[in-house]
Amino acid sequence: MMAGLGLRRLASPVTANVLAAVAVLTVAAVIWLEVLIHEGNLGQDIGNLIIFMSFGAVGVVVARAQPRNPVGWLLLAGALALALSSAGGEYAVLVYRLRHESLPLGPVAVLVDLLWAPGIVTFGLIVLLFPDGRLTRGWRRVMWAYLAVAVCWPVSIYTVA
Repeated sequence: MMAGLGLRRLASPVTANVLAAVAVLTVAAVIWLEVLIHEGNLGQDIGNLIIFMSFGAVGVVVARAQPRNPVGWLLLAGALALALSSAGGEYAVLVYRLRHESLPLGPVAVLVDLLWAPGIVTFGLIVLLFPDGRLTRGWRRVMWAYLAVAVCWPVSIYTVA
């Protein structure tokens, strides 16, 4: 009972706002790192970030309006994971490819870069839970099968890293 109460308090408009602020700051960091690196295609990276943040914006709206609906939180979490993955990837390039070894947290950046896998997993859950965040009895087995496979995929990626 207490755990459910804690989750209800955590699933609030304030939490949605905080996560949205973290996402916006992460996007700003990705753009700054991309400009610093001068590698890759800045236009493509900004396009990807716009897509991530579009999902995140919808997630914030849904999470604020209906805090008990997991679809909004999953949209927000997926967008944040993909944005953090971009930031981690750019930072890892700066540390390892461009030889700025004096920068701290290089190994952490490599692990954060791999957040794309859990980020993608959230979108499968969104499809299963859309629109009201509930599963019918027949879809519960599908969700558990999906989760069994979906958990193995990121775990194997992190194991290799």
